[in-house]
Amino acid sequence: MGPSDGDELPRRLTADQRRQQLLQVALPLFAAGGFNATTMDDIADAAGVTKPLLYQHFASKQDLFRELLDGEGRLLLRDVESRAAAETHPYQRVLAGFRAYFDFVCKRTSAFQLLFGSGARLSDEFTESVRRLEERIATVISRFIDADIDEAHRD
Repeated sequence: MGPSDGDELPRRLTADQRRQQLLQVALPLFAAGGFNATTMDDIADAAGVTKPLLYQHFASKQDLFRELLDGEGRLLLRDVESRAAAETHPYQRVLAGFRAYFDFVCKRTSAFQLLFGSGARLSDEFTESVRRLEERIATVISRFIDADIDEAHRD
């Protein structure tokens, strides 16, 4: 029996595909358990890989967690910004930005929990990343608020 008979060997993932798979597996684990309670063993087991393979892709648990924070934060920011920018009226822009945010909350619950509920704020190591994301989202929305108020109050 050969490959043409339906006995094909499973295709190996490319390094980028494997990295993305590991991120996808780690996201709900970190969201549910937080940074401290989630181990690299947990992630490797859930992904069906060895811990050394996991470390080939991420130098540390902190690097993996930070990549998730940054990546999910970029997705949220991009959605808020693009949906707000697609509208022409200031009120509709602000509304679209908030809708994008709440769509993220409802549809990407693990990502939202990772960013805002997984204890990332409690760790000094990650607090700054979350704070910068919140500031960037506020800046995006504040640009669309059409009111005669000072910048600090607008933000």
